[in-house]
Amino acid sequence: MFICNTSGNFLPIISHHMDGLKKRYSLLDQGFGEGQEQVAEFLDEQEQDQIIEELRLQNERANSFFKKALAFVSLMMVILYLIFLYEIMTSSSNPIIPLPISEHIYSYAPYQMIATLSSIGALISSIFLLQAPNFTMIHIYVGAFLSIIPNIIAIHTEKMEKLWWAIPLGILVFDIIALFLIKDSEQDIRSLEKLKYKYKGA
Repeated sequence: MFICNTSGNFLPIISHHMDGLKKRYSLLDQGFGEGQEQVAEFLDEQEQDQIIEELRLQNERANSFFKKALAFVSLMMVILYLIFLYEIMTSSSNPIIPLPISEHIYSYAPYQMIATLSSIGALISSIFLLQAPNFTMIHIYVGAFLSIIPNIIAIHTEKMEKLWWAIPLGILVFDIIALFLIKDSEQDIRSLEKLKYKYKGA
């Protein structure tokens, strides 16, 4: 299970409580055939329910914060691409790419309108993936398709312009990796619950 701190790193949120649970289950394995009195001594069901619920809430809060942070990044990029779209529509020459650097970078890519709209669509797809309760591979394919179009259009441009058009694809890849990590953390919680009920049923 993972939590994202302010520096963007993943930190494990399974505390010593989790270790305690594992030790209890290990002891339960050793003493399973020695009678229910020993089981009761090693296994406090109410305490384990409380710990599992606490871990689930911590995990849900961490994942929710992380998704919102990633969605915020995509939203900020949508605003930049909307600014660029306005620049395309109003500029009589090559539009300036609104990257936060001191030097002006002009766009020389063909079909700038198509590339910009595709980039905005890809970023919106990323936001949808992060906020949707469930997503499928079709959603990922749509986002990937939209984010690849600008890169193909800008294949013969300069490095900085290529970077500009590659941003939606990079964000999409990062978001997908994050979502699978989040799913792993949720699976860890479910596995712990199954382990508990396995011994309870036994």
